[in-house]
Amino acid sequence: MIMLFSVMFIYQALCLFLLSLPKYTKVLGREFKPSEIQARRRRVAAWGLIAISWYLSSLVMGWVNAVVFILGLLTVGGCCLSVLFQYRPQLALRPVLLHVNKLT
Repeated sequence: MIMLFSVMFIYQALCLFLLSLPKYTKVLGREFKPSEIQARRRRVAAWGLIAISWYLSSLVMGWVNAVVFILGLLTVGGCCLSVLFQYRPQLALRPVLLHVNKLT
């Protein structure tokens, strides 16, 4: 169960990194440039989710294996997000679209 939370947090972190860049927000149907404060908050939240994910997985596997696991999750999650974002951007960003307004 803890590993599932790690996977979810990593995917949400990648989505937040994506939403902090204005060129990727054009695909969502409305063009807006996030302010510097909004982009910074999203990046900080994304790094926080990665740290939480690493902490949770280190409870199960130990910190060395958790580093390798998180790097693997970032790679696989980034590949899945990039492929899904090309074809269905709304579906790819669904885990964080509802919560983005809370971070602004």
